[in-house]
Amino acid sequence: GLAPVGWLIDLFKEIPLSVVLREQLRVARDEAARLDAALATCEADRVALRPVAATDLPALLAINGDPQVTQFLPYATWLSLDDGAAWLARMEALGATGTGQQLVVVRRADAAVIGTLLLFKHDAGSQRLELGYVLARAHWGQGLMREALQAVCGQLFGTLGVRRIEAEVNPANV
Repeated sequence: GLAPVGWLIDLFKEIPLSVVLREQLRVARDEAARLDAALATCEADRVALRPVAATDLPALLAINGDPQVTQFLPYATWLSLDDGAAWLARMEALGATGTGQQLVVVRRADAAVIGTLLLFKHDAGSQRLELGYVLARAHWGQGLMREALQAVCGQLFGTLGVRRIEAEVNPANV
């Protein structure tokens, strides 16, 4: 005979895989939309955050094309806009899963893109996620990323109900 949960396994065998995949896709889209909505108005005194767009790539090339900026990143220094387009495709694919969101950090005074902030490995069940960020070297030491982090963490803990945010730090990147 079947184990006590065997009937449940048999039930799931009767559900077409396409139905399961459609439901997973629906959940992912809902989660992505929830992240987008919660972060749409994420602002601090001097900076604001918004979802990345293809029009940001020239500014991001200047940032990610700096070897000092990318020294501790998990991807190579950008050499061209093609590198940026490949990166953007990966970020859009991540966003479509509902487990991540790539934001740009803009200076409010002139709307200049000065960095990025990635929210990833979002697990809705445990309400945790990880974050990573990049800031243009010209803006290091001014507290701008600190403002961005405070704003986004406030939204995540408050509006989205996230319980845990993690970030890996390389001790040499201080």
